[in-house]
Amino acid sequence: MPPQLKSQAPEDLVRAVQTIEDTADVGHRNLGIFTYGRNLARWAVLARIILQIEQTILDKGYRSQTQNAVMLNVGRGGAQALSWINELSTSDPVSGREFVFDAPLFAAASQALWAAVSYESFTSTFPLWHKNVVAADLVSANVVRFAGEDVDSRRVRAYLQGLKPAADREPQLELGEALEPAVKEKIGNIASNAAGDRSSFTYGNPTRLYGQLSQRYLELSQSLYRHEDFLLLGTYTVGQFRSFYSALLAVCAVHEHACFLRAQLTSQYPANSGVMVRRLERWVRLLGKISDLPEQIVADIVGDLVFGATKTLDLYVHPFVTLAEDHKLLGIVPHFPLKSRPDENILRVCSLLRPAFFDAITHAKEGRMREELKAGAYGGFKIRGPRTLPGGLPDIDLIVEDAPSSTVVLAELKWLRKAIRSVEHIGQEAAFLRGIGQLEKIAEFLRQNPLFLLERGDVSDDLSKFKNVYYVLVPRDYFVWVDPANGIPVIEYDAFSRVLSRSTNLAAGMEELLTFDWLPKEGSDFEIKYETFSVNSVSVETEVIYAKY
Repeated sequence: MPPQLKSQAPEDLVRAVQTIEDTADVGHRNLGIFTYGRNLARWAVLARIILQIEQTILDKGYRSQTQNAVMLNVGRGGAQALSWINELSTSDPVSGREFVFDAPLFAAASQALWAAVSYESFTSTFPLWHKNVVAADLVSANVVRFAGEDVDSRRVRAYLQGLKPAADREPQLELGEALEPAVKEKIGNIASNAAGDRSSFTYGNPTRLYGQLSQRYLELSQSLYRHEDFLLLGTYTVGQFRSFYSALLAVCAVHEHACFLRAQLTSQYPANSGVMVRRLERWVRLLGKISDLPEQIVADIVGDLVFGATKTLDLYVHPFVTLAEDHKLLGIVPHFPLKSRPDENILRVCSLLRPAFFDAITHAKEGRMREELKAGAYGGFKIRGPRTLPGGLPDIDLIVEDAPSSTVVLAELKWLRKAIRSVEHIGQEAAFLRGIGQLEKIAEFLRQNPLFLLERGDVSDDLSKFKNVYYVLVPRDYFVWVDPANGIPVIEYDAFSRVLSRSTNLAAGMEELLTFDWLPKEGSDFEIKYETFSVNSVSVETEVIYAKY
């Protein structure tokens, strides 16, 4: 029998799939990690995450796509394990002096982490099955296989996971040739002069080095943050958050590299020191000093980044983890901030904790996209917008004309929040597809009123006289595949922006975009494998994307 959507599946298949889901949902209840003190269990999961990341770096290289994939999995799986510990651990907390790995604790943390990573595959697929988004096929009584996507949808999913064709891959951010050797030498001195043994070590705060690194990260962040510094996120602005996070990155970078160098010196990774643990007041004091921010602002930001501040289960979003019952002792895996998109993550937090502030930022998003496109476009293009249409019709967000090639592009701009969980995809897809409907209404109006834009000075001729008229949806951060044969193509913002800035012939540029070569190709940029994930003796089989570079 071919895979079936839930709404079309026979009752025996629906019951069998539900039994597998129910079995997986209770599979974590007897994990050994729950017999340890709650704070020790949390610390052990964080420390085990670090060991897995470091092993991946050793095997596959630093900043490899494999490292990215592993960190994504343990960032979400680790968060799930922490949530289980918060829910089910009944053992009393221990002193921070007892944050030490031994073989049983390592085994318990490993069991919890991998159970949570596997469970993530259940929580990402079953909601889609219940919403009739994916089809299922019963492999055996204990194994369900979820059907894969079509080729184009897989290319979009790979793109949203950060995979790009070779020509469009972003270079890794470096500290700079003049700064990096000196920084590495200073961190090397920290590692070699630190007190400790093969399992742990300590060092004082190198505040001058922190300040130097923080300034460099602040400079680099200007090109990464996509919202103005003056925008309010609550009690602090985007600019203040950027300063804070640059300071945090400095502290994380020193510690991550010091641990790496210590491992080289002693032939063993210092597992008991990988997690950075400080009292809350020490975090606030240190980061405030580095960033030159008021300590109350720093405390507010740290509070927003503590795991549990929202229901989001992701250690990229909430990297600080409480390691004491009074919530005054915080640990952090330094690798997560160093590989995160902090501007996106803090906006997610803001949307959940302070929706009024988030809504104010959201309302300005399309305008920001438009202004960026205008500023970066080739000077020979005439760019207008927004253009209000009569009768309650949607506005035209962007109008681009290239008279020499007799081409007009009419674009609907959509900047949606990245979806982390599968249930978010369902809501985001509905919002995204509304853009298609809006463009269809705009296209119909302009076909009936071809002089409308000419009469308002937006284009230089009757719209019906142009050789090429394109209606395109231009999304940022989230989109799904839409067959361009149906009339409205989808061109992702970065790809569209590159063509507007680099091309001097809009017709040729649009033809290039409509080849969709800006999407990664299966076989050359990524590959798909069916993988099996098991919890409590039941399994799901699902497609997993692997980078090929």
